[in-house]
Amino acid sequence: MDVTIEQNEKGENVKVTTYASGTVVRELDRPAPSPVAVVSRVSKLGFVQRLTDGEYQGLLTLAKTNVAVEAWLKKFEMAAADADGTSIDLTDPRTIAGVRAMFGAERAAEILSQ
Repeated sequence: MDVTIEQNEKGENVKVTTYASGTVVRELDRPAPSPVAVVSRVSKLGFVQRLTDGEYQGLLTLAKTNVAVEAWLKKFEMAAADADGTSIDLTDPRTIAGVRAMFGAERAAEILSQ
């Protein structure tokens, strides 16, 4: 197999691969796409904004009668994922478990990946 780079009539680089069988394959030589940045931290407000108004209101209402939900919300309020304590780590197992418990696995995946 032999690989060379040529330019086409538009001045674009074309990778030319010639195989032992005589087959020649030409394709545009494009750089690999940049990796997509994965957000692992969001502000507390940014996190809450991932919830619908109904979901957030439901959490606040439920926290009035369910100690486990109240405890999770209080931990959320105290969370200090960075030096100034204003962001939430979306990859933290406690965050993931809490969001799954509150909203179910499917909705949790949406909330944590927006």
